[in-house]
Amino acid sequence: MRYLICLTAAIFIVCGGIAHGQDEAFPIITAENADEVRLLGTFWHPDVLIISEFSPNGRFLSSFNYPYRVPYKDIYIWDMETMSLYNTINLESSPEQIRFNPTSESMAIQTWDTVDLWDLTTSSFTLSFSPASPLLPLVFSPDGTLLAAGDDFTPTIHLWNVNTGEEFDSLELGDLLAYDLNENILAAGNFNGVTLFNYISGEIVGTLATEEPVAEVFFTPNGTTLLTQSETYNPYSLIYRFIDIDTLRERATFTEWSGGGWTDGFYGYVLSSHLSPDGNTFGFNAGVAETGEYLGVTIVDVPSGEVRFQTAPSYCRPTNVIFSFDDRLLAVCTDEEIQILDMTTGTQISSIPVDTSEAQAFSQDGSILAILNCEGGEYPVQLWDTLTGTQLAALPGRCENHDDILFSPDGSMLLVNSGQLLMLYGIPTGQRTAYGSVPGRIAPSVINIRAAPSLEAEITGEISGDVAVGGRDESNQFLYLSSHNGWVRAGEVYVDLGAVPIEDLPILRP
Repeated sequence: MRYLICLTAAIFIVCGGIAHGQDEAFPIITAENADEVRLLGTFWHPDVLIISEFSPNGRFLSSFNYPYRVPYKDIYIWDMETMSLYNTINLESSPEQIRFNPTSESMAIQTWDTVDLWDLTTSSFTLSFSPASPLLPLVFSPDGTLLAAGDDFTPTIHLWNVNTGEEFDSLELGDLLAYDLNENILAAGNFNGVTLFNYISGEIVGTLATEEPVAEVFFTPNGTTLLTQSETYNPYSLIYRFIDIDTLRERATFTEWSGGGWTDGFYGYVLSSHLSPDGNTFGFNAGVAETGEYLGVTIVDVPSGEVRFQTAPSYCRPTNVIFSFDDRLLAVCTDEEIQILDMTTGTQISSIPVDTSEAQAFSQDGSILAILNCEGGEYPVQLWDTLTGTQLAALPGRCENHDDILFSPDGSMLLVNSGQLLMLYGIPTGQRTAYGSVPGRIAPSVINIRAAPSLEAEITGEISGDVAVGGRDESNQFLYLSSHNGWVRAGEVYVDLGAVPIEDLPILRP
């Protein structure tokens, strides 16, 4: 006999399906199989805004409550192989940020007064320390052995050994704004420029002076180029420097003016940016023109520091610079459509006839642009062919505030984060057929909850309003309410599942 195990937390209840071993690879979602994509499951968090992130290997999904809205103190780790809750991490104060280790074996958690390292293999804390003040972003070294945590009050950057839990080294600066790590260099931005610290030898190997504060620093994935971002005011401008780490010289400097201060209630600023893995292409969208239009996307050739192309201004807010995984394609939101552009030339490849979307993401191979379109009714999750601009699929889901959409690192799953609800899409396999919990609503004012899927079973209570549905019985006559550990009559006259077909729910046996 198989047993259904329900996991209860203070703010929501999730009932997962049967666990499976990883015997087969999960199919990568492409334009060729987009019509096979289905809603695999949902995880429901009532009245809570959620921040979600995949582990680098795609095995785990973390979610936690946005601390500035509702001060809950739990982090939930979901196992994507079994579509079930893997860990619940209870904290003494609300989480501010989390970062997965590049090895996907642990994750760093920052609250207001502590930094903790959670081991995903042992489900336990292995490191904890208290900074003097709130921290700057947490950063792992590329091999995952060190964790950098900067204290902007002291100001000091602490380097912690992930394996031993001991402090590896620290670097004190006169001020501290941002930092990043490559395989042996810590780059720290401050009000006077950039300091480069070799954390293997423990020596400062170089400093680069600037006339303006360095607010952001990023290494390319191969670690050979450092990008710095600075800002000046009155007039407002963005200054990007691309620094060769081997020679400690600037490869190029690019300055973009994006406004003269406050204009019609708007102010120039960077919405988002992206640096390609090889360090040769940089893109950003920044600032607001005097007309109130967003200035569009600028693509820069890093070796020369020259602009390859710029997209036209638009009243459509581009919430992200959307690049394909291989940096071949760029998705640009305009007033009437979403354009798919070639990253090298700026040539338009196709157009998608959607004039509004809450979020977009490219599939692993770039053949699909996934769009969350709240004007799509019960089918807001749309998959579009980037080569032809035709719609490949429209999937059931829900749109709320603070929506986001992203593919898992292995390309086999699509995550939609819609406020209270995490929705996971993919191609069903022998392993990946189980739902988490699907939101439903009791159609009449109240119906009976029964201990088993039978009209002869004991009535254990009554239910009305919103519910979480975990599965169905073999005859499709009853639904299991994972939110109440009982069974109710199926059918729209009893429970409204929205656009989710009852046949797509997993069969559960008591």
